[in-house]
Amino acid sequence: MKVYLRLLFAFVSLGILAFCVIAVHFIWSNQIEPERELQSQVNELKKLPKIKVDHGSHLYEQALSLIRAEELLGGIEKLHELI
Repeated sequence: MKVYLRLLFAFVSLGILAFCVIAVHFIWSNQIEPERELQSQVNELKKLPKIKVDHGSHLYEQALSLIRAEELLGGIEKLHELI
């Protein structure tokens, strides 16, 4: 009888161990690995050269030229467009 209990305990232990291995594999493949791939893609995007774009420089230069030409209202309106 003791031998059968030991065999039963061994099979139950192996079943629990197999379940734990399957659970760890499932968590690793569905949560950890995609996050690592996403992080590597983010790092590749960070390495790309950055393009400096200034969208307000054109309006700012127009505003300054209007102010220098003593058209204060037009210059102030252009500055407000920047805001």
